[in-house]
Amino acid sequence: MKTYAKAATLVAVAVVAGGVTALGLQRSDGVSAGGPVPPSSSAPPVTPTPAPASSPASAPSSPPGPTSCSAAVTLAKSWQGGFQAKVTIENTGANPLNQWYVQWMMPMGITMTQAWGGTRMQSGPVGMIHAPQEIPRLTPGKSATAGFVATMTGSTPPAFTNVTCG
Repeated sequence: MKTYAKAATLVAVAVVAGGVTALGLQRSDGVSAGGPVPPSSSAPPVTPTPAPASSPASAPSSPPGPTSCSAAVTLAKSWQGGFQAKVTIENTGANPLNQWYVQWMMPMGITMTQAWGGTRMQSGPVGMIHAPQEIPRLTPGKSATAGFVATMTGSTPPAFTNVTCG
């Protein structure tokens, strides 16, 4: 398919069995197109070009293998209005974990305020620690530890559930 500009109006054309056909557009002279378009001295001639010969396909690169990990979020200590927690992740697979993370659910009313050994993120009751920029890769069989401090209402230690990693 080729596109020609004629009097500031774009007209899409296609070559079909011996003629040029506009595809459902309106020509610049106001005539609805959809049938044969008369040749114009300003439009270049349309000649079909053969399809390029296909090149041999290169072998697709195989994606990295599956990753596997285990993680835990545990309460280290708590006090009225806050607590400290420890986050651990272990690469239990055969492939490295790049840009690893640990994610969990915690009660509403908790706000993560500091973190070490990783970058903290939070959206409501979902907490997350991402790999630190200086050590983003966790090789097979290795583990990493991070921690965070958070504020909370009350003095009941929080429970961390739905812990996932990747």
